[in-house]
Amino acid sequence: MLFASVLIPTVANCQAVYGSVFGTVVDPSGAAVAVAEITVTSLQKGTKFHTHSNSSGNYSITHLIPDAYDVRCQAPGFKVVDLTNISIYADQTARVDINLQVGGTEEQLTVFAGDLGLLLDHLGIGSTHLVGHSFGGAVALAFAIQQPHRIRTLTLADAWIPTLQAAPLARNRLRWRRLQSELRRSGFSVDQELPTAVHDFLEEVTKLRDRNDAQPDGFRALGTLLNRDGDSMALRRWWQLVRMTSAVNEFPDETGLSRAEIGRVQQPASIVFGKQSRYLPTMQGLEATLANCRSTIIPNAGHYFPVLNPEVFTRAVDSFAGEYDRA
Repeated sequence: MLFASVLIPTVANCQAVYGSVFGTVVDPSGAAVAVAEITVTSLQKGTKFHTHSNSSGNYSITHLIPDAYDVRCQAPGFKVVDLTNISIYADQTARVDINLQVGGTEEQLTVFAGDLGLLLDHLGIGSTHLVGHSFGGAVALAFAIQQPHRIRTLTLADAWIPTLQAAPLARNRLRWRRLQSELRRSGFSVDQELPTAVHDFLEEVTKLRDRNDAQPDGFRALGTLLNRDGDSMALRRWWQLVRMTSAVNEFPDETGLSRAEIGRVQQPASIVFGKQSRYLPTMQGLEATLANCRSTIIPNAGHYFPVLNPEVFTRAVDSFAGEYDRA
């Protein structure tokens, strides 16, 4: 009995040592934001605690030693929120609600690159040969800057790095009407609401056809995108992504990657561009900025050559990565 009477107040005292924090994450309209990442950092010890908001936007972190803490919240499409010097007291709970604002490109790139890291973690991949096409090249580059130890080689396939080149995809109504007419004459119905990125793809396939350079994959792609059929699962899924999500609208006009940050990437990089690509200024910028890169031009090809001529693209990636696998 004496042992029990001594033990009980000891447990109670241990419980009173800790504090906790909780709150709700909402967007500008007041709607709950699920799966937002919340990081609480002790200012005294630097210890970090992580959690995510639930479907109601609520989160909580318990067993915090009394101290001042910084609270950071990140969610896709929103600006990062940093709240500083939040006091946590023993046996008390602090409420910290978080109001998110719609984010810009730097936050999106950070989130995209972070998501890529989480995917590699989930797959059990420590380091990899990373390949990025178009704006995916900016994401791959951001990841190489964030986690360079996980990059064995980096392949940027007709990448668009807005820091190095302004967006060339401004809608030209007259050009689009002409392209619609030409496609209709070829037997394709054209959706008036197709995103500009799809206009660019269709125009590239049409130009290749006019030069007699288009591969059969290009015509299958046209059927898949415009008629929503065909035998390419990848293209069918891409079509669903474009039509059913906001992915195209999330491709921003400028990034938070500076030339100095890009120049710090030391991993072997292969930059592969189509000779007719609109993004050759990005290629020139990468050649001038990356410390360890090799350039390849694919003849008779434009921006979408990885889709229209996947065999050539795969050979280029395999050849470059293979050099470092054998080393």
